[in-house]
Amino acid sequence: MLGGGGTAFEPFFEALEKSPPDMAVYLTDGFGSFPPKAPHFPTLWVVTPGGLSSDKFPFGDMARMLGE
Repeated sequence: MLGGGGTAFEPFFEALEKSPPDMAVYLTDGFGSFPPKAPHFPTLWVVTPGGLSSDKFPFGDMARMLGE
């Protein structure tokens, strides 16, 4: 299943900047708009099969879920 590419990641990271966590984990297909700068905490992107390629994530580490 592919997403529609309309995810705005900025509100998630803006909210977390107010009270930064030790790290953030975001499950996504990766298609959307990223914040202009990396947050001040580690980020792990868990990407669904068919999602954005790893070189397109501007910050954080990326792990890809396996398909069936």
